[in-house]
Amino acid sequence: MINAFEKVYQTHTSANIPWNRNFPHFRLLDFLAEYEISPCAVLDVGCGLGT
Repeated sequence: MINAFEKVYQTHTSANIPWNRNFPHFRLLDFLAEYEISPCAVLDVGCGLGT
């Protein structure tokens, strides 16, 4: 049985997948503007297509 996420990936192009954004979320940008963070590796869970 195909679940809802698999159906979306099968029936949409990457440009039309609702959670795929090519830019950072505004809350992440606000956080980075407020706090000084040294460059480091980060895992952003739920970051779109993972590209």
